[in-house]
Amino acid sequence: MAEEDDSLEKFAKDLDDHLETEIIKYSRLETGQIEWMEKTLRNVRKELRKASKDLKDMAKERVRLNEEAKQFVEGRKKLNAFLQKKFENVGGEILTLLRTKEHEIAQIFFPAESTLASQGVPILYPAEATQGDMETSVPTQTAQDEDSGIGSRAKRKRKHKHKHRA
Repeated sequence: MAEEDDSLEKFAKDLDDHLETEIIKYSRLETGQIEWMEKTLRNVRKELRKASKDLKDMAKERVRLNEEAKQFVEGRKKLNAFLQKKFENVGGEILTLLRTKEHEIAQIFFPAESTLASQGVPILYPAEATQGDMETSVPTQTAQDEDSGIGSRAKRKRKHKHKHRA
């Protein structure tokens, strides 16, 4: 029985030592985890404060940029009003000047035509030409086809052939 008591005492002592070791390991592990979590939490709080400050700075910057944009728009409106008031008749003055200097301008850009104009032959530019003048002076594709006797059916066949050849 004494051997049994000794072995039980030894078992109890070994179990006690083992439990004590495990408790110490667990407490260290818990302490390490808690310290790690506290450190992580401090870092997260620091980052949140920094992000909050950055957001406030960005909001201030946005307000400043909006104010600058408003000032720019107001300045542009004032400039447009000034320019419109200052130069409202410039377009008419330029046209008048161009009409008075038309012969000189024509000689620079269209020397052959300006010679004709000086002889009294009227020059019609596309903007000034009437629809009838345009039809007679610049033949269109349909006018050429009508002159050569090709109808729209023949034209479609010709286009169809070209599609299949390619």
